[in-house]
Amino acid sequence: MAGRTESIRSLCRRTAVCGLCAGLSVALMATGSAFGVLTYVCPMLAGIPVYLVRRVWGTRTALCLWAAAGLLGLMLVPDREMAALFLGLVGWYPAVKPALDPLPGLVRRLAKGACFGVALLAVYAALLALMGLEALGLGPAWENLLLWLMGVGTLALYDMALLRLAPGLERRLRHILPHS
Repeated sequence: MAGRTESIRSLCRRTAVCGLCAGLSVALMATGSAFGVLTYVCPMLAGIPVYLVRRVWGTRTALCLWAAAGLLGLMLVPDREMAALFLGLVGWYPAVKPALDPLPGLVRRLAKGACFGVALLAVYAALLALMGLEALGLGPAWENLLLWLMGVGTLALYDMALLRLAPGLERRLRHILPHS
């Protein structure tokens, strides 16, 4: 009975922490929607709790957190582009990042770049289909290609930022996160 109680307690803790992390992610996106310049920064910050949950409880739990925060973001965040960026681009990446990290140097960079590039194209294709070209205010093809390249470069910086920002947040949350 003691083992079963411990597993129920552990499951309850995981569920509660994931709920708080989903709320934190949505709150970050909602705050960012008040300031137009944070449209791209806040979804990245909202992905840090997904990374922490992945480190503690694994990929499956992190992907559940990503899905919950993404769907809540689509319903509650006024800036639809920001919620779509989290759901389709930067929210899932912290959960799968550890699977790409063991690859050799150049292969790892190419794999991460391909993940970011394809995801970026998919998100904006979906936004174009839903919102139309006029709503996104896209320009000529060469500008879009330049923006895509800058987006992939920015996401490479996001990859490095996850490694630097997550330990500080993990130290601050050590009383609610179990030891990894």
